[in-house]
This record gives sequence, C-alpha cells and structure tokens, in this order.
Amino acid sequence: MPNDLGWLDQVMPEIQQDLDNFRAEVAVQVPASPTPAPPNPVPPLNPVQPLNPVQPQNRASVADASERLVKARLGVFAGLFYALRAKHPPTAAHSLRVALGCSKWAIASGIDGEDRDIFEIGALLHDVGKIGIPDSVLQKPANLDGQEQLMMEMSGGMGEEMLRGAGASDLLIRVVQQARFPFDSCEDQHPLARMMAIVDAFDSMTTEQVFRRALSRDRAIEELCSHAGEQFDPELVQEFVELLIVPRPELEAEMIQRWLAELASDISPGFAEFSRPMSSGAVQSFVDTVYHRRLLECLADAAIYLDWDGQILVWNRAAERLSGRRADSLTHCRWSSDLLGLRTEKGQQLNEQTCPIAMAFEQRTQVTAHLESKRPDSQATKVNVTGIPVFSSQREITGLIVLVRDTTAQSHLEERVQTLNTIASQDTLTKVANRAALTERLPLFLQQHLETGRRGSVIMCDID
Repeated sequence: MPNDLGWLDQVMPEIQQDLDNFRAEVAVQVPASPTPAPPNPVPPLNPVQPLNPVQPQNRASVADASERLVKARLGVFAGLFYALRAKHPPTAAHSLRVALGCSKWAIASGIDGEDRDIFEIGALLHDVGKIGIPDSVLQKPANLDGQEQLMMEMSGGMGEEMLRGAGASDLLIRVVQQARFPFDSCEDQHPLARMMAIVDAFDSMTTEQVFRRALSRDRAIEELCSHAGEQFDPELVQEFVELLIVPRPELEAEMIQRWLAELASDISPGFAEFSRPMSSGAVQSFVDTVYHRRLLECLADAAIYLDWDGQILVWNRAAERLSGRRADSLTHCRWSSDLLGLRTEKGQQLNEQTCPIAMAFEQRTQVTAHLESKRPDSQATKVNVTGIPVFSSQREITGLIVLVRDTTAQSHLEERVQTLNTIASQDTLTKVANRAALTERLPLFLQQHLETGRRGSVIMCDID
C-alpha cells in the first residue's frame, strides 16, 4: 500500500513558520542557508538557548524542536489533568479542590513565586497516577482487598513517571512524592509536601466516597488533630485549622483572581485571541451543553444517565436530594438500585424481573415501575422509575436515561380517595353498611334468606 504523505507537504510550511517564530522568541539565530557553520561560531548575545539551531538534515533536532514548540504552546501539565478528568472525574474534581485549598494557604502564608507554582501544580496532579488504575478498582463500592490496595499504592509511582516524562522539575516530583509519606517517617519531608498532605486528607474526608459517607468539617478537623505528630505536622495542622475557622474573604478573592486571571491567561500561550459568530453547529453544541445542563439542574424529577455498561454519567440535583448522595462521588460508578434504595412497593429487593433498569436494557424499550425509595435516615418514598433506552444511529443501545419521580403526594391522594369511599359506604360509628349500601344489598340478602326456608325478621331503627 503506497504511503500518502501529501498532507505533510501541506502542513510543513506552517510548521516551519511556527519554528521560525519560536526561534525568534528565544533569540536563537538560525543560518539562512544550509551551509556549514564556521569552526568557531560566535554565540548569540542572549545567553538563554532553550532550542539548538535546527539543521534541515538533522531530523532528530527537528523532532525535538517540534516537541518543545508543542509544550510551549499547549502545556503538558494541563494535558495530564484533562487525561485524569477523562479517566475518573471524581478524582480530578478532588485534585482541583486540593489545588485551590493549597493556593489559598500559600497566599495566607506568604508563599510566592516558584514555590507557589510548585505547590499548586503538585496539588493539581498529585493523583495523576490513578490514570493507570483499572476502573473496577477506582469505582469499587467497598473496601479494597490486598491486591487492589497494592495497585492503588503503585499509582504514586506511576504518577511520578508521568510527571517526569512531562518534564517536571525534581522539586515538583519530590513534593508530590513526599506528600504521601507520614510526617513521622520522613525526616527531610519538604514543607510544601507536609501542607499538601493535610489539604489532601481534609478534602478526602469531607467528600462523599463510593464506599463511605462524607465527614462533617468539625469531624474532619478532629481527625486531623488526633493524627497530628504522627501522620501530619502538628504546627501546620493548627495553622490549617485556623485558616478554616477564621473567615478570610480577601484570601478567597485573591485566589480566585489568580486562578481566573493569571493562570487562565497562560494556559495556551501563542494562540491569538479572536472572536467569530457561532455557526449553527456551535449553537447546537451550546444548547446541548449550557441549556441541557440547566434543564437537568432545575428538573424536579431525578435524572440519571447511564452508558452502555451501566456506568453513571449524570446524576442531577434532584437525584442528589432523593438519594442523599453527591454527584461527584457517583460519576463513573456502576449503577445499582441500592444507590437510591429502590425496593418493590412491598419493600422487597429488586431482581431482574422487577428492576425497570435491567428490563429496559434487556428489552430495549421504555419500562416504568412503581417502587419505593428508602434512605437509611428517612422513611420510604413512593416513586415511579422509568428506564428509557438511548440508541445510536445504527440502532445499537448506547445507554439509558433513568427518570425517578416522587409520587408520595399522588399516593396520599389515592389513599384519601379510598378513605372517602369507605366513609361514604360505611357508618363511621357502627362500622356497618350505611343506608345507601343497605338499600343496595337488602334485596339480595332477602332472596338468599328466603332460599334457606327459615323464618326471620328485619328490624330497622335509627341510632337514637
């Protein structure tokens, strides 16, 4: 099969122009022609030479220059974080919260310059090694066994390899590595690593996990204090607790300004800023994201999106209220009826014949069932659960939409109607049929009695 490299001829002028611009920025002088340089070339006046002169015949140096150009423009660290977010969104959300917490602490402590950059980037990427952990381990809704725990411990080493491959400095790798060590087991533990370990532990404890509930802020503070001197630096724990307790709105404002202004402006250096009207496709994408997300947030019904393998993609606010579970702790976890405490109307466990979700997947059609939703800390709620299959253009099932509607008010209305019917057909004092029911049933009673051949009488009187 011939190699079609026509596309390379088209993009090479653009790549060459980018390389030329990049050389000019770093003040590297490239000979105008491929003639060999003199034996003792005069070095450039600018001592900074991050990029060697690129000779056309040297393919290795061209590849190296291209790699540096990509890193300078896109930023490898951002790519690692996006990869983590694609792998396991809850871990990425946790990492971002830890980074913001470290940023606030750095401002309060006067940490600035390179140390603050190391602190924030290290916090943002401290769990990047979990990209290499199987989903079955990351999403397991129970305690890990010995082998799974070993795999999780290996994620730290994998993260260090990823950071090293991305060109991270030795200091950044050291801080991320030492943040996993207990305070009393590492004599030369970097102060930034000690601080990061505290913020990481606090966010983990106050965030709901698949296998446990979130702790309150006060309970998490108690845990930090009880492990001060062993797991954590006691002086830093006290400093962190004071930062939590004492309101410091000016720190929040400065942190937000830094992340939204300073950091955001450097995410994609080299790209020109421009605006253009949105095409119809862009408008549709805008509707599908912004409008759709807003609709999900405002729905009174719980809406849950599952992929073809039963993993949770969306868990809206109504689902959070119904289940008492946060969306960020359930995204990419495998669906289970226990997450909503679903039972039959008689309180029995669901099976493949009674679970509308399993039936919708199997039958490839919409299925609705009347069930109960029971939280451990509340009474059972009457719900209607509907499973709606989602198909691709080839009619292959790609997932399921689960809608859960609270029908408690409707159930109460039905019970009241039944009560009114009983009142209308039964005397409230004697609990016997009232006159309307007697008029209806008396002829039948008389006919049945006459057929027995026995004598009898009917005495009718008022209650008084």
